[in-house]
Amino acid sequence: MTRLLSQRALFLLIGWLFSSPTSHGQQLNPPPERMHFHLSRVLHMETAIDLEKVPGVQLLVLDGDSTWLDQWGSQLMDTLQPFTDSTVFETGAVSMLTTAALVCLAVEDGLVLDSAASTYLPERFRLPVLRKLTVRDLLAHHTGLPRQPDMGGTLAQPDQAPFAHYSWDDLQAWLSRLAPVAREYAFSYVNYALLQLILEQYYQAPLQSIFEEKIARPLGLRESGYAWQPAMYGKMAPPHNRGGRIVAPWRFASFQGALAFKTSPRDMARLVRWWMQDPRCKPVFTPMVEVPYRKEVWATAGGHATFPRKRILVVSQSGATDGHSAYIAMAPDHGKAVVVFANSAIGLGKFGYLSLRFLMRGWRPKK
Repeated sequence: MTRLLSQRALFLLIGWLFSSPTSHGQQLNPPPERMHFHLSRVLHMETAIDLEKVPGVQLLVLDGDSTWLDQWGSQLMDTLQPFTDSTVFETGAVSMLTTAALVCLAVEDGLVLDSAASTYLPERFRLPVLRKLTVRDLLAHHTGLPRQPDMGGTLAQPDQAPFAHYSWDDLQAWLSRLAPVAREYAFSYVNYALLQLILEQYYQAPLQSIFEEKIARPLGLRESGYAWQPAMYGKMAPPHNRGGRIVAPWRFASFQGALAFKTSPRDMARLVRWWMQDPRCKPVFTPMVEVPYRKEVWATAGGHATFPRKRILVVSQSGATDGHSAYIAMAPDHGKAVVVFANSAIGLGKFGYLSLRFLMRGWRPKK
């Protein structure tokens, strides 16, 4: 009976999170009609996205001082409920860009990227497998660590969120059994879980508090964070899994720095513009380690760098949860960026990349 009541309470909470107030209208302007026409053509004709399986898509476009928000579909499969610029989405691995930016800001406070990561980790995480790794290695996935830990019995819990029941004690125990690995590129959520621990140890504060002090308050972000904030309630786009069924948002007992960041388009517009303009965020746009299995792709702090036509730097990252997906691509030297949000687990990365290509006039921007 207790378990049944707890499940009912969870579904009531989900319903509260999904109920979007109708009084809040869209504030970011839609793009010019001609731009919307071309972006729609990209979505419908140049991608393999099946919009019958994706409830809705939002595309945030930044071009110099201009910002537009385009959208297709609805928040729900069978009911017309438009998105707004304050609709909140989970971003999955796009969280790494925000965590990387926090590490960049910590450099200004004395943290040294080329120091051993163990110098900054809590004492119980100063383990042999991590001894030769630097903070920069963690930022660029240059550690050889597996993508995620052996989850053991935690995945048998009655929800789909992979880290809802996986504790920091579980991570410490797994790392203590792990044999040292070669320092090479290997995309890993573990790297950014460790960066979260470094930030929390360095500032003696939770990750969410660090984010609020260093980024959210200075930029005026209200609907963003690693944990649910009051301004987010009632604004979340209902998450849909690949089968089109509404699912619960992810919960986290650990790994927030890798996967837990949530935001809205209007907050993301400010955040992306700050990333591209603040010199302290330079590591986000600096190729560090070549990705061996992808031609001409490099890891940066939190993202991946490519060079279309060998002369334009594009930094991108994608992420997904069980019910949302997100993709970001930035051309910082030209002040252009796109961010795609969808309340579906089906990824939309190709649409984002092709939208940036359109914005860059086929990678031939005017000088």
